This record gives sequence, C-alpha cells and structure tokens, in this order.
Amino acid sequence: MNRIQERKLSMYEVTQEKIENFTAPTIVAKMPQFSSYSIEFSEIVSKIKETGAVQAKQREGIANQKQILKESAINLGLKISLGIRAFGINQNNETLIEAMSYRRSKLGLLADNILVMHLNGIKDVALENLANIGEYHITQDVIIDLEKAIHKFDTYIPKPRAGIVEHKDATALLASLFAKADALLLKMDALADVIADQEPDFFSTYKNSRILVDAGYRVIPFRGFASDENGLPVEKARVFLKGTKLNAVTTVKGNFQFRKLPEGVYDVVVQKNGFEDVNERVAIIDGMRMDLKIEMRRI
Repeated sequence: MNRIQERKLSMYEVTQEKIENFTAPTIVAKMPQFSSYSIEFSEIVSKIKETGAVQAKQREGIANQKQILKESAINLGLKISLGIRAFGINQNNETLIEAMSYRRSKLGLLADNILVMHLNGIKDVALENLANIGEYHITQDVIIDLEKAIHKFDTYIPKPRAGIVEHKDATALLASLFAKADALLLKMDALADVIADQEPDFFSTYKNSRILVDAGYRVIPFRGFASDENGLPVEKARVFLKGTKLNAVTTVKGNFQFRKLPEGVYDVVVQKNGFEDVNERVAIIDGMRMDLKIEMRRI
C-alpha cells in the first residue's frame, strides 16, 4: 500500500466511524440506499486492510527467508574455504591460497547466481582435496551440508520474482478496491448533499470526515522502456491500453509515457512489426508512478 492509499484508508476509517457510531438511524433513513452503500463500503474497507496486510507480510517474509538461506550458505562456504586455505598455506600451494581467499563482505555483495557459482566452486575444490583436509575439520558431511545449503538457496532465488508478481496482483486488487470505495463515497456524498439543509450538523461532520490532504505534487502516472533481447531500445513500437483510446509510441531510446491516466488497472499491449506482441497488466494509482520495463522478442 502506497502513501496516497494509506491517507485514503485513514479517511475511509474516519468516515466509516462517523457513519456507524455518530449518525442516528433517523438521519440515515432520510437518504435512500445510504444504508446499503454504507454496509458495502465497510466491507470494502475491511478487504483493503486484509489485502494490505497480506501484501506487506508476503514482501517481508520472502525477503527474510531468502536472507536466512543466503547467510547459511555463505557461513558454510566460508568455513570450508578457510580450512582449505589453511591447508594450502601449510602446503605452500599458492593456487589454493588465492582461490580460497574469500571474505564475508565480498560474498555478501555478489549477485545471487554469481554467489551460487562461487559456493559451488568452493564445494568442488573441497571434494578434490577431501582426502587431505579432514584434520582441518572439513569432512564429507560438512561438504554435503554446503551442497544442501546451496541447493536450498538456489531453489529459493526465483521466489522473490514470484513475490513481485504476487505483489503486483495485490497492488492491482488494492487499486480496484479503492476505486470501488471511492465510487460508493461519491454516491453517499450525493445523498448527504440532499439533506444538508435539514441536517446541518450531520452534513458538516460527514463532509469533514471526507477530507483528504492533497499530496502536493504531480507525477507522470505511467512510463516505460521497451528493449529487445539484447537490451537495445526498440524504437517506434506502438503501446496501447486496452479498452481506451489511449496509445503511445516509443522514442529512439525506447521510452514511452502516459501523462494523464485515471487510477485503475490497465491491460497494456506493445506491438511492432518483426516482434512478438507483449501483453502486461499494470495498476495505476493516483500520486504514484508506474515504471514498466518490456522485453520484446524478434519473430
């Protein structure tokens, strides 16, 4: 949930409380369908809270688990590399000394796939020298433990990508829920306007609860970059938003943007002769910018 959505949710909760706890049934009765709108609005607010909580938990949980697996693999890799290096020093083996001169800080900064490659390299060197490094506390079992740790981490590497997809799905769902809540509030606002003269206290309280502080800035809601399989910009690709008349064309640098776009979920289609069509779904949220990178494959 982004900053604008958090502000909106706070406004929703205040409005919900004013309606449920401080509005007499006799006043609600003067506004046709206000009660049913209010009930539906409360249900949507609850769904927004649940979705936001799940989104935050997924993001945090995936990151934490990946870090735990990474540290476990690095710890075992360092333990083995230090033992092999000590063996190399005693044997005056400069090749082993240089190959096993790893530092925690260096391993921790490596990209995930590169880290796996280095850890597998440590494991392979340990297996090659297994007969000579037992007294350095490197046994077959220790090497197997490293192999298992590498496998667990390597298997988990795609999880954050899946988490990003889940995060995007949750983002799209949140955008849809906020749009529904706003639509209901517009209906409720219209009904409140009808009895403004009859119930001035209610009208004033209700309208005050609906105030949302302006974020005070404007951003381009949607921009993107189209490239080919080699990362080179794709010029003059057509970008369409399904269900609308909006479209854009990529520049010589592969960039495109939509300066004015209402909040909501959009299906994006990118086309150019000689390339496969690309289909993506994006959620546009007021006050936030969506950046999309598109890889186009040649036919």
